[in-house]
Amino acid sequence: MKYLLSACLLFFLNIDSKGQYREEEVTFNNGEVTLAGTLSFPTKPVEKHKAIILISGSGPQDRDCNLFGFKSFKILADFFNENGFAVLRCDDRGTGKSSGPSVMFGTSEDLAEDVHQAFLLLKSRPDINSKEIGLLGHSEGGIIAPMVAVQEPSVSFIILMAGFGVKGVEVTSAQQAAILRTSGMSEEFIQRSVAMNRQVIAKMNDPSVSEAELKQFVKEETLKLIAYMPEEKQKEIKDKEVYANMASIQVVQQSKNNWVKFYLNYDPLPTLKQVRCPVLLLFGGLDTQVTAAQNSEIMMNALVSAGNKKVESVTIKNANHLFQEAVIGSPAEYATLKKEFAPEFLDILKKWISQ
Repeated sequence: MKYLLSACLLFFLNIDSKGQYREEEVTFNNGEVTLAGTLSFPTKPVEKHKAIILISGSGPQDRDCNLFGFKSFKILADFFNENGFAVLRCDDRGTGKSSGPSVMFGTSEDLAEDVHQAFLLLKSRPDINSKEIGLLGHSEGGIIAPMVAVQEPSVSFIILMAGFGVKGVEVTSAQQAAILRTSGMSEEFIQRSVAMNRQVIAKMNDPSVSEAELKQFVKEETLKLIAYMPEEKQKEIKDKEVYANMASIQVVQQSKNNWVKFYLNYDPLPTLKQVRCPVLLLFGGLDTQVTAAQNSEIMMNALVSAGNKKVESVTIKNANHLFQEAVIGSPAEYATLKKEFAPEFLDILKKWISQ
């Protein structure tokens, strides 16, 4: 994953509507992949800017991380520009103006090298202070940022939004239970569903289990699980055999996916324990995708026990996985919420970066 950095700056200048910063379109390479992004600056002239790289969560994301009109990374870029940082945010590989296969065909380690090349790009620029470049990672970005910080000890700080400190299989189990609870499913159904999912993952990881055996197991267990659904949910399934068969096909496809296999089995703690720069851990109290209860304490303890004393962890009570002010925290409500961060979120960031 070591490639020579090849960067091309396209000096296309923009000034935002408030007149607070300017933007450049940038491209750089990681092997055969070309990443495209926006590098934005505060307008206050300084010889060398401190900088931050924004790292998106799982799935193909554009540089603004636009989800249902909530452009979280655009808002963050504006915020950091207003507070004296140059900000680099990029389209994920295979998305927007970035080339290459989709992020879902790589692994978090591949994406970490994309970020590493972004870091080297900033470090090479005469208008960036190479000793003051930080990283902000959201969700999957929260395991990528520590990878890069360990690879590049000159990273000055990392901010992890809804990062996780356990293997993906554990994150998935907690996520599944939390989301099912918000949808009103019974505890019996939830426990059976989580148990089945863990069995499926174990079989996905077992090389002695054939594709046909995995498919048959998922189909049989799905048919059993349907019986524990509320009656109204069962009625929504027109053909249980077709439903179970579709579930089995989906699992088999996932079992072949490199991103899924890496995510389920990667333990982030050994890398986290090697991070020596200041770290801010942020969690949403209503996050059902990466729960604070599962991850905040274990991540804090890992960092501190390894000798990093410059660590702070904050849980924002009513925030969801996207750090919007939420009602129940379910992904099903994301599209209905205000397209902005929870009120205290940016204040917490400002206080921490000002220290």
